[in-house]
Amino acid sequence: MAARRDVDASDDGGKVMEANQQLDRELLQCQLSSSLTIVHLERIISLGISPHYVCHWTTADAFRELYQNWKDAILERFQLDRLAFRPYFEDADDHYAVMVPDPMDMEGRRFLGFIKYNKKYR
Repeated sequence: MAARRDVDASDDGGKVMEANQQLDRELLQCQLSSSLTIVHLERIISLGISPHYVCHWTTADAFRELYQNWKDAILERFQLDRLAFRPYFEDADDHYAVMVPDPMDMEGRRFLGFIKYNKKYR
């Protein structure tokens, strides 16, 4: 059962469903296929942080740092005001997802970024 928290309680859930569909399409594009075998890709994101600084971090600490850097990059790349950054959060049984819709897209079909964290890798 998925629990969703968002900053716009009036949303009917359609945006989250569309974001999940977009996320699934983009994740499929990132996978490699070789002789009908799907290869799982891991992405390593360098944040330029000293190992000494992070040696006592929990998974939540690391995710918080990734999220903050991701948010700052979206704000800078799309020249958004901090108040225009209005993410949707989804807590499903198998993953957490954060999606940032484009505030200029009145149809709500374009997203500026997303993070999907699979719980099985915790």
